[in-house]
Amino acid sequence: MDRERLCFDASVLRAFQFLEDRHDFRVVECGPTRVQYRREQFVVNVYHGRILYALGVEMSHPELDEGPAYEFADILGSIPGAGRGCAVPPMQPHTREKVAACVERLALQVREHCGALLEEDREAWKRLAQYRTNYSDPRADFVYGNTRRDAEQAWQEKDYVRVMRLYHPMREFLTAKELRRFAYARKKAGLLTRVWLASRNLFRSS
Repeated sequence: MDRERLCFDASVLRAFQFLEDRHDFRVVECGPTRVQYRREQFVVNVYHGRILYALGVEMSHPELDEGPAYEFADILGSIPGAGRGCAVPPMQPHTREKVAACVERLALQVREHCGALLEEDREAWKRLAQYRTNYSDPRADFVYGNTRRDAEQAWQEKDYVRVMRLYHPMREFLTAKELRRFAYARKKAGLLTRVWLASRNLFRSS
């Protein structure tokens, strides 16, 4: 698929204009799969994944948090009243119209819930760091470490049924990236099952 036809970058520039108008960010990168905003060291990435078409936002601010960029699921999870991040449904738009609608929805969530983070409120960033600490359960890494490695291998081999079966028992501890993979694997596994059933029924009727 020609990603430029989806007009992702144009949709982002339009929907996320408030980052420039209200919060003094500027666009430093604009492409068919990622638009990056920056204000000094504060970085906001809006992306449309190359493989899964997953739409998302991530934020990083080295002065306030030296860790890796925060995915939007964790960002929402840390904000009182916004709901746990893992409850955010994955958005994987494949058409120009759906891309525009999903980008608008994502921008609305950022505008409604992320004002304190965007204004570098230290308490908000502390809550975000604490949320990641709380949900990065070391027990889960101990119990599911091998499972994660197996799931990664299955993912690389495009064995989506196995990916789904491996992730399902540990879904409470999945990262935002793993949640997107789990959702994609479930979708693919369901499609494969339907194709198999259809071919079996066709064979029986012949």
